[in-house]
Amino acid sequence: MNFPYQEEAKGTEFVVEYFNSIMQDKDIKKVWLKNNCLLQVFIKEPDIDIHADTRNNQIKIYQGILEEEKPDLTLTLKADHFHQIYPGKRNVKNAKKITENFKNIVFRFAIIPGINDKKENIAKISHFIKEKNRNEVHLIPYHKLSHDKYRILGITPPDAHIKLIDQEMINTVKRRFMKEGVTPILIE
Repeated sequence: MNFPYQEEAKGTEFVVEYFNSIMQDKDIKKVWLKNNCLLQVFIKEPDIDIHADTRNNQIKIYQGILEEEKPDLTLTLKADHFHQIYPGKRNVKNAKKITENFKNIVFRFAIIPGINDKKENIAKISHFIKEKNRNEVHLIPYHKLSHDKYRILGITPPDAHIKLIDQEMINTVKRRFMKEGVTPILIE
């Protein structure tokens, strides 16, 4: 899947919104605050420069190059690679790293039609969940609640190309997890 924006300005807006949204998750925020550093995320093709400042027990997201400070760490990604991370195609790999440090974990799975709802993906996730001696996953149906905000701002939502989930898809995903021996719990 290709990065949805080739224009630098729209791509930057998309990436800033993404970082701001993931920082709303208290568990992600907790992990990021432990870094206590200035992190530069540089995305190539289009060129997007974002800084996440996790110092002073707070997180601030900046766009553009910060002339006055040198980052403690720079992560450089091609835009298409970043986009693979964004919808969760690397969730299992990332979850393995996280579970090395945390033992009390609830697995959540955001069902995104056409992105992560395939049998093979669910089988891998189920295998990983069972490897961690868990047998349950919280299913979060994909929604477009943020679209009104984007419309008010005159911006095309970055996920406009993704169709809404219906009950049939939810039931299909539930069956796929059950077939793999993992109990799905729908979170609405």
